[in-house]
Amino acid sequence: MSEGLDFYIHYILDRHNLGHLQLLCNRGYLENNHIRIEFPYKNRSCRRCGNCKGERIAEYRAKQGAGWPTVFVGDGYSDACAAREADVLFAKNDLEEYCQREKIRYNVYTGFSEIAARMIELGLLVET
Repeated sequence: MSEGLDFYIHYILDRHNLGHLQLLCNRGYLENNHIRIEFPYKNRSCRRCGNCKGERIAEYRAKQGAGWPTVFVGDGYSDACAAREADVLFAKNDLEEYCQREKIRYNVYTGFSEIAARMIELGLLVET
């Protein structure tokens, strides 16, 4: 899930052999030396985001039913809506400041190895 544009996110994921992951993001098209942006995900109530991550988490939770915890990792302003929806939250930078200000519980991180270790501790990830 991202507020970014698909063409550069796909490029990054492909470079790291992660192109198989499902991606929910805005779409960008290069046309006549300009970028045209489409916002394919409709938000029910959020007027702040083009692709509201909080609403996407709520939709996921409704599809999966109870018993499937949602884990969210974020670092910026566009992650604020998701901060209140996730069961387990990892935050840094602007999102960490937002969580502190709003008194939202989170796990601090600097890299993905810390996230994996904490998820193992929480029983959300099996160590191989």
